[in-house]
Amino acid sequence: IASVSYIFLHGAPLYHGLNSTQRYAFPYGPMGFLPYALALRVLGAQVFSLKLVVLLANLFLLVLLWDSYRRVVAPSHALLAGVGVLAYCLLSGNYVLQVRGDILVLLSVAVGLFAVLNDSALVSAVLFSVAWAFAFDIKVTALFYLLPLFVLLIRRHGWWLAALSAAGSA
Repeated sequence: IASVSYIFLHGAPLYHGLNSTQRYAFPYGPMGFLPYALALRVLGAQVFSLKLVVLLANLFLLVLLWDSYRRVVAPSHALLAGVGVLAYCLLSGNYVLQVRGDILVLLSVAVGLFAVLNDSALVSAVLFSVAWAFAFDIKVTALFYLLPLFVLLIRRHGWWLAALSAAGSA
C-alpha cells in the first residue's frame, strides 16, 4: 500500500491497463491508497506520514466504538467492551498497526455502527452511506462486514431510509 500510494503520488496510474507490461496486483480499491497518498503529499514521503494515518484511524475507531457502546450499555460496560475489542485486535494480528487497508475497513464498520445507533434518521442515512461507499472502495468484500449493520439500520429506521442510504452509497 505504501509503495503504490507513493508512486501514485508521483503520477503513476493506480490501475494499469491489461496490455501494460508494468503491473502490480492488489485486492484493494482506490480508497485503500488515497488516504495514504494524501498523507504523503501533505506531510512528505516518510514513514511517519503513513503511520500517522494508521494512528488516527485507530484513535477514531476507538472513539466511535466507545460512543456507540455507550449508547446501548453503561459507561463501565462500554469501556470493558472497548478494551475487549482493542485486545482482540492486538492479539489477533498486527494488521491494525500496519499500513494496510484493513484498519480503514474496520474504521468504516465503526462508522456504520455509529450511524445505525444515531437517533437522527437523516444522520444515520448519510453516515451509513459514507461508511458503505468507503468500505466498498477499499475492498469489495467489506460490504459483507456491513450487511448485519444494514439489517439493524432497516430495523431501527425502516426500509425507506435504508434504501435511501444504499442509493446514496452507490
